[in-house]
Amino acid sequence: MRIQITGRHVGVTEAMKAYAKEKVEKLAKVYGRLTHVDVVMDVVHGAHVVEMEASGNRQTQLVCKVESPDMYAAVDLAEAKLLAQLRRHKQKLSDHHREEGDAFLRAA
Repeated sequence: MRIQITGRHVGVTEAMKAYAKEKVEKLAKVYGRLTHVDVVMDVVHGAHVVEMEASGNRQTQLVCKVESPDMYAAVDLAEAKLLAQLRRHKQKLSDHHREEGDAFLRAA
């Protein structure tokens, strides 16, 4: 899996990038089908902005963007939002496969 962390502002420190990388690695363990995650960290008008984009097999692409007064809190919020999206996507795939199995059994 490829992880790319980008800081677009001088206020984004290496410690903040390392924290984001830890969170992304944790997400990758929870949802093993991710092929790459891009994280863009920025400071805009005094607010810390984190945008996470995750891609996986089966053409999964999820994006979330959050703002917070604190960069670490923004990373935590982005992680939580992306995890919720991954769970919904996983449930959607599970429901789809269950429906296909039910249709196969009805046809038999």
